[in-house]
Amino acid sequence: MHVDYSKTNGMLENLLLAINDCAWAYNLSKNKYVFISPAIDQTLGISANDLIADKELWNKVIIPEDRKEIISITKKIKKGERVELYYRVKLNDEIKWIFEKKSYFTDKTTGHNIMLGVIKDVSDQKTVNFHLKNSLGDFSVLFEKSLSPMWIYEQPSLRIIKVNEAAIENYGYTEKEFLSLTIRDIRPKIDLAKFNEYIFKKGITKGTLHGYNNSGIWKHLNKNNEVIYAEITGYEIKYNNTSCRIVVATNVTERVLHEKDLAHREALLHEQFIEDKQAEQS
Repeated sequence: MHVDYSKTNGMLENLLLAINDCAWAYNLSKNKYVFISPAIDQTLGISANDLIADKELWNKVIIPEDRKEIISITKKIKKGERVELYYRVKLNDEIKWIFEKKSYFTDKTTGHNIMLGVIKDVSDQKTVNFHLKNSLGDFSVLFEKSLSPMWIYEQPSLRIIKVNEAAIENYGYTEKEFLSLTIRDIRPKIDLAKFNEYIFKKGITKGTLHGYNNSGIWKHLNKNNEVIYAEITGYEIKYNNTSCRIVVATNVTERVLHEKDLAHREALLHEQFIEDKQAEQS
């Protein structure tokens, strides 16, 4: 199945076809695709003709947790601007991580507005592990064997790209399940507004949080939706020229619950003390 490229610029077509990753071009002025790489099927699991028949299909395969943000960012792209996006797509029962570069420009020949994109499947953990091993050096052994849960996430996308054995054991997710999550996904929904405000202030999604940072104690959820209180400390590392953070999530659930229990008992004792005093005075 093929898109009719006869009306597109021949040089552009040849350049796009030569790109190893999957490329596409959409004519916003005419509301139609003018180029879709044949590799789209292998990358997204949908064909060029599928996309032509349903212009919303691409957005439909993006998982709901990522879809709204990706659509919002895409709508805000200005002419001459380029953006880099990370998101997840669901193909049957498989979740893939996609890295996409988008640019918006006006074709000088036709005057038409064009959205150009290049996407790549970045789910291959072997490639990730290779780069991370080089990034962490000798520390990789300490990372893997640490008794405290640890993970590494990308600051632009917040996606978790590596976890250690302690994280898998404490949180109950398999490694594959962990790597389909972002650091937002392990938090109670009721805390997301607070968390979003925090990462905005810290500049985490912009990659401007540098060096060491102690985030304090946060609520996390394990695979069974049970609350884990974790004290979060992190440090910046570079992976594949992208700013990432390596995190230690010390499980302090027992300590926090014990402190809450003590506070509750003290409140009850104080309440009883007040009642006794009032009884004595009456």
